[in-house]
Amino acid sequence: MLSKKETVGLIRYVDKTGNLSREGISKLIQILRTYKATLEALSVDEMFSFATASLRNLSNTEEVLDRVKKRTGLCIQILTGYEEALFDYYGLLQEINVNRGLLMDVGGGSTELVFMKKSMPTAAHSIDIGSLNLYTGFVSSILPTEKEIEKIRVHVANQLSTITKPPRFPSIDTLYSIGGTARTAQLLYR
Repeated sequence: MLSKKETVGLIRYVDKTGNLSREGISKLIQILRTYKATLEALSVDEMFSFATASLRNLSNTEEVLDRVKKRTGLCIQILTGYEEALFDYYGLLQEINVNRGLLMDVGGGSTELVFMKKSMPTAAHSIDIGSLNLYTGFVSSILPTEKEIEKIRVHVANQLSTITKPPRFPSIDTLYSIGGTARTAQLLYR
């Protein structure tokens, strides 16, 4: 009935110690107030607020959650990386039938991977690499240089080396890619 998306890019407001700045918190609160007002205008009975890596990976997550609650009345639930990966899996099942393969959701602050066999998740992982945190962590201008690309490759390879394929898992012949990064890649491909 209604689809509304706001790209905030909270990672731009995170300092070197991992704290979300006051400006970033204010931006988050402003957007949440807008969503809350829209839902109230539609007479929505119940509202559930949750966050993923954008708030999960902060050093001051509790402070952010407290300020959001005081200013908006919203209690945000932080999803673990594992929960986020499983929600990705269940969302995929709403769209297509899957048998086996690997589900990948590259977000701004994390990437979720779900190994699927016989239409069931056999392993779910979340790693701290995302399009926005790779960009802010490694790229100094608009486009990455060859050296920056190589540093990104090494970093991603190191993160991926922590993921192990489930035992006796067949070769991966199908990759299901979902989320905003996948949609953007699809648009670039087209």
